[in-house]
Amino acid sequence: MTEPDAMRYVSKYTSLPIPRVIDAIPVEDGAFFVMTRIPGEHMMRQITTFTEKERSLIASDLRRGFDLLRALPPPPSGPQICGFDRGSFLCYRIKHEPVGPFDTESDFYQFLYDYSHLKMQDHLKNFGREVHGRKHRICLSHNDLGPHNIILDSNKRLAGVIDWECAAWLPDYWEYTRSCYYLQLGKEWQQLMVDVFGPWPEELRVEQEMWKYNDPW
Repeated sequence: MTEPDAMRYVSKYTSLPIPRVIDAIPVEDGAFFVMTRIPGEHMMRQITTFTEKERSLIASDLRRGFDLLRALPPPPSGPQICGFDRGSFLCYRIKHEPVGPFDTESDFYQFLYDYSHLKMQDHLKNFGREVHGRKHRICLSHNDLGPHNIILDSNKRLAGVIDWECAAWLPDYWEYTRSCYYLQLGKEWQQLMVDVFGPWPEELRVEQEMWKYNDPW
């Protein structure tokens, strides 16, 4: 029951507004669970209409909650890159089936290389050598953050972050670069994510090259 467990954990240790899990029942391929509904409107419908002040306030709301999320310590033992429960995890940037867990950050990158187009694997290893050779802090990540998963209230302030099925322990830059995977959302979304997570230009450059040859779609 990874998603409801992750949601309970996030609710307990951060200020991020998320649905409250009322009950969860394990089933063969996951869990059936009941949770509260967050009133408001998806950011997707409003993102191109924000004023500079509105965007700044939303960024502040998100940053406050995600700073707490990213400060939570990872599991002290076991695989480094893994789902909330230390098992496999979903990441639609990679594929549409669970991946991992991976004992180390290097193992994670090796999987990404191996899953890329065969003729481009050596190129990607060389392209990502410096960035992927760094030791990044491991953080709990939503791992599917987009305006479709952010609810705003009537004042265009953060009401909630929903859909935690992809929550996982990942390198600290991943939440930012993963959110940039939605390139079709344009400069408004890109700038908001910079305001929330700060720029990771080198990591983003490597990820964008990886996207060309490791596309789950």
